[in-house]
Amino acid sequence: MSVVISGAGVWAPPHVITNAELVGAFNAYADEHDAAYAAEIAAGKMEPMKRSDSAFIEKASGIQNRYVYAKDGILDVDRMAPRVEHRPESALSHQAEFGVRSARIALEAAGKTPDDIDLVIVGCTNTERVYPAIAIEIQSELGIEGSGFDMLVACSAATFALQSGPGRPGRDGVGRALEGEGRRRTRYEHVEAAPLDPELALNLDRDGRVHPLR
Repeated sequence: MSVVISGAGVWAPPHVITNAELVGAFNAYADEHDAAYAAEIAAGKMEPMKRSDSAFIEKASGIQNRYVYAKDGILDVDRMAPRVEHRPESALSHQAEFGVRSARIALEAAGKTPDDIDLVIVGCTNTERVYPAIAIEIQSELGIEGSGFDMLVACSAATFALQSGPGRPGRDGVGRALEGEGRRRTRYEHVEAAPLDPELALNLDRDGRVHPLR
């Protein structure tokens, strides 16, 4: 079996939260917490909350800022969670929107169109909706024929999805799958697979190279 990742697409949301913003919100929450439990802290029954700082976050994780889909509510001390607009069942789900945006970039990079795709696989920890599958929503939005399914395998979802695409025959003997993961970021990869060796396992290196595992 020969496998080629012929294109990759990454879509990042437009909103950014810096370390300074995040630290400001967390420390404000810590101040409110300590004020509410001042008596217990003074009596030694409770430890005050530790404060954070931007330098610590960058040193520990290397992160300076992060992209978020909905910024409103995340920095609200009384909420600290995003306010994501509810969409009716008849509308495209938020997760499917991520996939569609990324998929279009991947298809353009690969020089392919939705008509070239036989299969859509979405790998993620959990999905926004139980039904239909996010892959089916993406398939419908892009006008892709064939089949599609989600793989909910927690942290291994992306690798399971990558290994599930190769080996599935397509309309002309070459299976073309659009695969992706949408847990921390949305990335869709266009994978072409020729089903020559059904027992071949694949390993995707960090630099993007694909090689067999025997």
